[in-house]
Amino acid sequence: MKFIKSFFKYYLPTLIFFGALGILLNISCSNYLEEENTLENSINKSVNFSEINTNKKVTKLEYIDKYILYTRVLSHIFNQTNENDPLGPINPTEILVYKSKTVFPQGIAQIKDNAKISKSLYENFKVTNQKTEILEEGYSVLGPVIPLSGESDLKRFYNLAKKKYSDAKAVVGLSNIGINEDFSQALVFVEYYHPQKGLIKFYYKMKVVRHTSGMYEGEINQISNFEIIPLN
Repeated sequence: MKFIKSFFKYYLPTLIFFGALGILLNISCSNYLEEENTLENSINKSVNFSEINTNKKVTKLEYIDKYILYTRVLSHIFNQTNENDPLGPINPTEILVYKSKTVFPQGIAQIKDNAKISKSLYENFKVTNQKTEILEEGYSVLGPVIPLSGESDLKRFYNLAKKKYSDAKAVVGLSNIGINEDFSQALVFVEYYHPQKGLIKFYYKMKVVRHTSGMYEGEINQISNFEIIPLN
């Protein structure tokens, strides 16, 4: 009899409390799951996941890629050393001055349908050149290659460079560099002035080879086949 009285006095209220709590938790969980399903259905209706291309490649040059590419471009221009070279001659003791800021490319419509330039290379180049960038104050070129800011017109820029550096032989402006989707080709616009050659504007298309293994995997290993694509 004492046990029955103790049960109703102490234990029964506790059981009722936990029973009620369990019912409330069950109702809350059901509402939560219902809201989650409603939210998921809403997302699925607003987004067509079948239209999302998860394999789309994002092509972007890293800092080290840009440094290597601009080094090779400036080296290639500087090493045009004889009269028969299209951009030469620049002697080893003379200075090549480059614009410290990239330039907007010219004649881009002329290269759109060029058979030598793939669609992905053209599109990336166009997007990359929506704004200009500051170039490095120096590159690993075996020769005196110096940056300078100033005139936008290249002939006036040459006169400015000549006043500052008496050994300046030629000046060059470079655009931002575009790359194709598999990082095998690069493209840059070049405007170049040499007193014996005059003002020349063209595109360089380059072959790019990357490291496929080791600590430098993915980084540029070799740049070759500098092909001039002239502008009309």
